[in-house]
Amino acid sequence: MTLAQGVPAPAPTGPPHVMTGHAVEFVLAALFFLLGVRSAVHWLRIGFRPASARDAALFALHATGRVGTWFALAGAFVLYATAAEPRRYAWYFALIPGLAGVQLLSGFFLSREPTPDPPSPPQG
Repeated sequence: MTLAQGVPAPAPTGPPHVMTGHAVEFVLAALFFLLGVRSAVHWLRIGFRPASARDAALFALHATGRVGTWFALAGAFVLYATAAEPRRYAWYFALIPGLAGVQLLSGFFLSREPTPDPPSPPQG
């Protein structure tokens, strides 16, 4: 029976804060998740040969920042769609610019030429 026949539509089932009105958030979360998987596959395939432990650590931070930003965005949309009070999780939303900052700074330091060692004093 339909609403036009005088019978009310059945009440939605499930938790009250997870409704179909959040479909856009779930679609965006899925899109960002897939971008995160694509980014992870891309950065795992890079044949980076670090010249030092510093470069290896910077590259790991850079790749983590790139991949983590996509996953954090996906999580933010899921959190926004499912949490009754998303403001309680304001700390989570600070992860996104934090990971972007890690990516920016590690990329900057990776692009710099390594500083040469100071010349050793002549012996003799």
